[in-house]
Amino acid sequence: MMRSQCLLGLFIYLLWRQICTVIQYQTVRYATIPLSPVSQNQLFEEEDSGAGSG
Repeated sequence: MMRSQCLLGLFIYLLWRQICTVIQYQTVRYATIPLSPVSQNQLFEEEDSGAGSG
């Protein structure tokens, strides 16, 4: 009886550890929000000015 309880406890511990590992590495998904015209303009200006400096 004691041995089966010990094995059950070990099994639950290993299962719990595996579950925690999976939860730790789950990806986070963010909603994509469209940029305002001003932000788009600023990004494209920086991109264009950085291309000629190489």
